[in-house]
Amino acid sequence: MIQDKRIILLAVGDIILGDHPHFLGIGVRSIIERKKIFIFEKIVNILSQGDIVFGNLETVLSDYGKKNFYESLILRGNPYFVDQLKNSNFKLLNIANNHIQQHGDFPFYNTIDILKQSKIKIIGVDYLQPQIIESKGIKLGFLGYSLRPEENNSKALYSQGNKKKITSDINKVKKKVDYIIISLHWGDEYISLPSISQISFAHDIIDAGADVIIGHHPHVLQPVEKYKGGIIAYSLRNFVSDMCSEITKKSMMLKIIFNQNKKNRIELIPIYINKNYHLFENSTDGSKKYLYAHHSQN
Repeated sequence: MIQDKRIILLAVGDIILGDHPHFLGIGVRSIIERKKIFIFEKIVNILSQGDIVFGNLETVLSDYGKKNFYESLILRGNPYFVDQLKNSNFKLLNIANNHIQQHGDFPFYNTIDILKQSKIKIIGVDYLQPQIIESKGIKLGFLGYSLRPEENNSKALYSQGNKKKITSDINKVKKKVDYIIISLHWGDEYISLPSISQISFAHDIIDAGADVIIGHHPHVLQPVEKYKGGIIAYSLRNFVSDMCSEITKKSMMLKIIFNQNKKNRIELIPIYINKNYHLFENSTDGSKKYLYAHHSQN
């Protein structure tokens, strides 16, 4: 019997590698630099199981133009932190989000160059997508967009999405791949359920041909839904963050096993962020029991 070929995708939420405004000097960047820690040390064995590991990078990895004052230091990752991502099996990152241009145009482009040099693929920029990754005879196409307003510059350099644009991009790539995965930076912060308009939007994107939607931005977990054979993770919460609220420390990874026969399987892997921003598998968390939700029986 010929074994069915499959690809394992591990998807995570927001990766914030700089200090939060409220934790300047004691946030993620400062702790990694001061204590020389590898924040993925306790879960690298899980990340290594993915053929593709994906997340939303919500800080630049650039010290270009950095000054020793508040606005210049917050939410700015050290360029060398790319090694933490590379050594943790990250293959693909979305950079379409409301913080990636916080420090200007050059740090944005510098971050792209740093990721490329480490052979980490990028979505969320029009001229860099779609990214098509083939493994074991299965082709996955990735597209990324932000649906949040650009807050720092008059023009967004990343991909800002709307239904017409996303549908058009799906139509351009659907015949080239077996599966289409859409990354969306969207929703409202600290709200545990997607809005009615988000649910409708997500259903329309699945109807247009997407197979998976991976959401981020709210910093809290929101339901995972199956809809017409598609998978919608409305928000995967933080993956790397120095936010202090307990609700923002509990996170999860979404594991999707893609098969050639289209009978895909998903798992939710609970994760906890400790005081040194190390990530641990949280086997006592009840995420698997309550995060799987059906908004539709279709």
